[in-house]
Amino acid sequence: SSTQDPTQHPDWNRAAKAARKTIDTLLQTGLPNQHEVLSINIPATQYLNDNTKAVVCPMNTHALVDQYEQRATPKNNAYYWSTAHGLEFRSTDQGTDVHELFERNITITPLSYDLTNHNRLAFWNDRINNTSKTPEQSGVQKSFRIDSLRQSRPPLQASLEDQTTTHQ
Repeated sequence: SSTQDPTQHPDWNRAAKAARKTIDTLLQTGLPNQHEVLSINIPATQYLNDNTKAVVCPMNTHALVDQYEQRATPKNNAYYWSTAHGLEFRSTDQGTDVHELFERNITITPLSYDLTNHNRLAFWNDRINNTSKTPEQSGVQKSFRIDSLRQSRPPLQASLEDQTTTHQ
C-alpha cells in the first residue's frame, strides 16, 4: 500500500462534516444581519478532528504573495496565469483568520459587503463641495482641486467624442 500526501488529497467528506457542524451551530441563533456574511475557513483536512476549535476572528488584511507565469494563447497573444497556491501571505497578524487557520482552527469571520466608510462621508462631501477648511487648515499635506484638473485635462466627454470620430 502506498502512502498518499494528505495535502494533495484532501478528505472532502471530513471538510464537509466540519463545515456543516460549524454552520448548524451558527444558525442556531439565527441568520447574519443584513449586508453581513460569514466567511468560514476549514483547515487542511488531515488536522481536523472532533476537538478542532472554531474561532471567531478578524480577517487578515496583508496581501498574498503574487506569482504569475506568462503563457501564450493559440494566436500567440501573451497572458498571465496565477501560479500561487493561495495561502502564502506577505505577513499575517496574530489572531486573524489566516493565523488561526495555520494554527489548525476553523475560522469564522463576519464580513460586511457594505464597504462604505460611513465615518468619512462628511469629510469627502465637504471636500467636493468646498465647504471644508483649506488643505493647510485641515492638516492635509498634498491635495488638488477639481478645478485644476478641469483646466489641465480636456473634459472626458470631449475626449470620448474625439476617439469615436477618428475611428469611424
